[in-house]
Amino acid sequence: MKEKLIEFSLFGKKNVLIQCFMLILFMFVFTNKYNAIASENEQNKEVDLEKQTASNRVERVTENEQSPSEKSLNDSQYKQVKNSTQNAEISNIGLKDNVSSSGEKVKQQKIDSKNISAQNEHSTTINTMTTNSKVKDNVGNSESSSINPNTLANKNSVIPTSTSKMQAINKYEKENISTNTEVEKLVKEQKQRNDSKLKNIKGNNSFKETYRDQQYVGILSIETDRTNYKPGDTVKIYTEYNKNFVKPVYSEAIIYSHRSSGWFIDDPPYLFEQTSLVGRTTSFYKKPNGNWESIISIQLPKNMVDDAFNITVNSWNDSQDKYTQSFGGLYNDLIIKVMNDSTTSTLGGYKVEAFDQSTISKEEHEGPKFIKYTTDKKIYNPKDIVKITIEMQDENDIAYVQAKLKTLEPNDYKDGSQKYIPMNFANFTRNVNQLSNGNWQAIIEFEIPSYIKTGDIILDDLLSSDNLGNDNKIDYDFEKKLFRVERTENIEKFTADSVADFSKEIRGKATSNMTIYAYVNNKQIGKAEVIDGKYFMKIPKQSAGTNIQIFTKNKYNNKSKVITVRVIDRTAPMVPTANKLTPKSKIISGKSEKYSTLYVYRGTTKIGQVKVDSKGNYKLNIKAQKKGAKLTLYAMDAAKNKSKKIYIKVN
Repeated sequence: MKEKLIEFSLFGKKNVLIQCFMLILFMFVFTNKYNAIASENEQNKEVDLEKQTASNRVERVTENEQSPSEKSLNDSQYKQVKNSTQNAEISNIGLKDNVSSSGEKVKQQKIDSKNISAQNEHSTTINTMTTNSKVKDNVGNSESSSINPNTLANKNSVIPTSTSKMQAINKYEKENISTNTEVEKLVKEQKQRNDSKLKNIKGNNSFKETYRDQQYVGILSIETDRTNYKPGDTVKIYTEYNKNFVKPVYSEAIIYSHRSSGWFIDDPPYLFEQTSLVGRTTSFYKKPNGNWESIISIQLPKNMVDDAFNITVNSWNDSQDKYTQSFGGLYNDLIIKVMNDSTTSTLGGYKVEAFDQSTISKEEHEGPKFIKYTTDKKIYNPKDIVKITIEMQDENDIAYVQAKLKTLEPNDYKDGSQKYIPMNFANFTRNVNQLSNGNWQAIIEFEIPSYIKTGDIILDDLLSSDNLGNDNKIDYDFEKKLFRVERTENIEKFTADSVADFSKEIRGKATSNMTIYAYVNNKQIGKAEVIDGKYFMKIPKQSAGTNIQIFTKNKYNNKSKVITVRVIDRTAPMVPTANKLTPKSKIISGKSEKYSTLYVYRGTTKIGQVKVDSKGNYKLNIKAQKKGAKLTLYAMDAAKNKSKKIYIKVN
């Protein structure tokens, strides 16, 4: 009896253990199913949200490429979903294996567990409530945290099924492909429209003046080396100038975007850009027909969009009344094209809706707002690089900024003074950076020509456009001087009048407020200030043939080039002497200035001449003269200075 009781007790204990195991397994499966349903509902919400986001992106995206931040975010979400699904599948496989193994063990036990189940009903209810509470906590926290499926499996947490995750991945991939396809289609269509507009513009690389009287026209013809260019090419502009005009001292060519007044269908597509570029020269060549010609080169930047350009040429010959200009689109019909851009994106960094023919409406229409613009210095020298920094505000990315400058014309300019050359400057950039305060900043550079004159530079205009094609422009302000150019080196020309051997001063012309110096054998002999463009410098008398070195110094104490003035002999030779003559005399002798030449005349007939030796003596053989004949003698030096005449009568 005791043995049976022990056997029954052991059997009872085993039965209780089996029932407990079955109960735990039941609760685990129930909890897993509950969490799977909750997770699937949550995934459906995520899919709907992603679908809505993708739909909005199709409407808003205007370029072929996503922004780096957006692309990074989508890829991150995609990888997170995919990795989570793969881990979930692995965990579910492991879970199924565990459940299968446990089930087989249970089947092998042939023990009735009804009594044990009844005895443990109360404890089962408590365990069920506790487990359900944990399930609710996990479901509630699933929205605010990232869950690792492997960690959940290790802690017996609920693992979602892979079906809903794979559905989310498939939907995301389909929507992403659809979005890219739609954007590519829109960009391709817009590019075709842009190409068509540019193709409709007829280029022309040659112009000859035939409408106006050439007698009054300074620029007779303009020609470029070709019509079509690529970004990075060099445009060569050949200009012919009227020979009846004063030879030019400076000429510049400006190419600027071909834009009609208002919107015209035949204008280039990038209406929100107004690119200008300037080339210049001071070299002119004479053609066989007598006219002057120049060659101006303009290097095209490599980041240009497809565009068409007019050409204006200005010619300056130091006379305001004869400042000759041939305006593109008005006086000449030159049009060149820049095409086949390969350095910018398909639409030059602009969105599809920036263009007038776009089927997508703009999100906003406000152009960039200029906050300030400054230069890195206030005074520049020739050959310096000017950096102008421009700060702007805009909700969208700024795609393009251009600045144009020009010299300020003097109030009272005297023709021929060589103190002013009218110049234009133009450049643009697409390198626009966003500052920490949210504003945008662009830096544009200009090089000061070596032959520019001292003077002020003003802003002609600033233009900026964002990637939606909204642009803004501010024009020049004559009252605001942007910076000043000063020539610290002394390259100003000056003159000196002739200096005679009896002179006690040197006169000439030079730039006002300079100081002029005179040296002989490295010794200063004179100094004077230049006033109103003239100077009068006192010096001691210098011997004929003496070399005087003359130069100027400006306010920076920089020395000019030295010019040499040779002292001219302006002193007549001394009056010569001569011996007495008789009808039998055949020699005239005497003294005169050494190295001079002595001349003897009878009336208007020259009867002889002789060179005076180094001691001032001369001797001239002549024919015997009749009694009473009157001879005239004088000396002439190498500088053609003649002495006073003397008269000798034959006795």
